[in-house]
Amino acid sequence: MLISTISTSKTQPKLSKQSTKTLKLKKMSNNQWSILRGSTYGKMYTLYFDGSHNNQDKKAGAGCVIMDSQGEFVVAAAYNLTQTYREYCDVAIVEAAALCIGLKLAKDRNLNLNLIKGDSTEVIDRVLDRSRRPSRPPLSRIIQQIIGLIDGQNIVIIRREANRVADKLAYWGCSRLEEGGREFYTTYFDLPPQVAELIRQEKSFSNIREEEDDGEGSSSLAENIGMAGSAVAGVAMLAWGMYKLVSGESSSDKDEHKNKAKAPQPREFIRTLDYASNNMSLNDDYYTLHYSGSDINQHQNGGAGCIIRNRYGKLIISATYNLNHLYPVQYNIAVAEAIAWSKGLKLAETKRLKLFRIIGDNKEVIDRVRGQEKKAPKVPLLSEIVGEIREALEKHSISPWNQVALIGRDENKVANELASLGSKLGCLGEKSYGSDNVLPFKLDQLIREDEVNIRGKNLLM
Repeated sequence: MLISTISTSKTQPKLSKQSTKTLKLKKMSNNQWSILRGSTYGKMYTLYFDGSHNNQDKKAGAGCVIMDSQGEFVVAAAYNLTQTYREYCDVAIVEAAALCIGLKLAKDRNLNLNLIKGDSTEVIDRVLDRSRRPSRPPLSRIIQQIIGLIDGQNIVIIRREANRVADKLAYWGCSRLEEGGREFYTTYFDLPPQVAELIRQEKSFSNIREEEDDGEGSSSLAENIGMAGSAVAGVAMLAWGMYKLVSGESSSDKDEHKNKAKAPQPREFIRTLDYASNNMSLNDDYYTLHYSGSDINQHQNGGAGCIIRNRYGKLIISATYNLNHLYPVQYNIAVAEAIAWSKGLKLAETKRLKLFRIIGDNKEVIDRVRGQEKKAPKVPLLSEIVGEIREALEKHSISPWNQVALIGRDENKVANELASLGSKLGCLGEKSYGSDNVLPFKLDQLIREDEVNIRGKNLLM
């Protein structure tokens, strides 16, 4: 990777016909100006930044990510700012803090930023000296730090939908990190799963974006571009940019409304990146475990089920267990779910299958494995099983944060069916199904449907 040193000059270089970077200005009908890039030069990096502020819970976070000109992920960071701005905080403060953190991150790693992108009009206007509104001391101090760090980069105001990666990092810092905590990510494997998948989606469309950006006649979204170097010198140059936004978001993301004070919907959380495709060759395989528990009518007539599939959704091994009256006093649905998870881990170990993803639909169990649920469980036995799960995850180097995902019950139909089948077996009976076995009709149909869906998703990646 070619890394160039950040220039120490604070003046904006003049552009000429001989310049390796050309800027074409075009007057728009609404008296706005657009700036269309002609060509780029050298190895360039783009910084995306965003902040998250939960006013109700008094929590704050910042996120930033640096990408190269090919859309490759370079480095990212997530910060919890709750302690830093405990006395007073708002969205503008955490947005500005995110930009400041990103600039320092680039400087520390000698990354020559060419472009800075964010969705906070207020912060960017203040950096470009376009805002005359007074600001509280925390914000004004951060803005001065930003101005001292900026060195001639373009600042671009983008739509919130185009800033999803930084947004997720900010939310992660706000809601997932402990107060004052910070995390840095240098590989896909390190990233929170939903962040890694968003980066992958953006990269998939990077070539299309470049082709669209280079054409003057393309239909596009207006972006507010200012030359930050001129702002440092006291003269703000305002231009309007037209770039077509080609987003890789799913249909559920398109309906998502960004609310910085509100946690994302559960569907956002369930996305997990195909880590194996980023860390293993195409000839290697990786495996996903789905698990579920059943407690019929809450009468302790329960079952547990788990299934392990390869990257293409093909069944490798599945198992179903009867839990009827296994623990006459200490039993509920959370215990059944935890047993299913534990059984799945043991099944993978027995078959010598390396798990890269583990997926379930019971939030309580996942929260307890991650250490997020501090209250004692209603059934003490649950703590013991959770402890066994943690030991197994640690033994096999499986991250409960990056490789375990929570999904809805409707998306876990195969494991649910296996759990239901287990509840109908003889007392404490168990049964396994491999790819060569004749499966119960409904189970076979559900597995086939899942396989088609997984293959379809792989084709889109």
